[in-house]
Amino acid sequence: MTLTRKDVLDTKALADAATPGPWTTEKPGTDTDGWSQGVLVAAVARGQCVYAHPPGGSFPEADRHFIAAARVLVPGLAEALLEAVYILGAAADTDCHCNESIAALGNPPCPPCRARAFLAAFEAEAERA
Repeated sequence: MTLTRKDVLDTKALADAATPGPWTTEKPGTDTDGWSQGVLVAAVARGQCVYAHPPGGSFPEADRHFIAAARVLVPGLAEALLEAVYILGAAADTDCHCNESIAALGNPPCPPCRARAFLAAFEAEAERA
């Protein structure tokens, strides 16, 4: 699946409209009166549920659309991210033209330096997982 900018923006819109996260598969606890501390977002089978603890309420219709779209979009986004990381790797191998005076002015580093920083953080997270 090749993702377009529109696909990414549509995905963001679906996520923004859905019940705020984080979502969890752990059943929420109850308060001192026995009321659940979470909201049921989705149930895929008896006892197989997704919960949230949204401060502003839940949005079941938006959640339904988000969950259905995610089955196709998440693999596509993961594939696109891995391709972007590969491309960034090539950018990180190019010569850097930054100097200390640019950084001292508060300007962002050059693209190769930004690529190297992103890749270092990306790899560090992968090693922790």
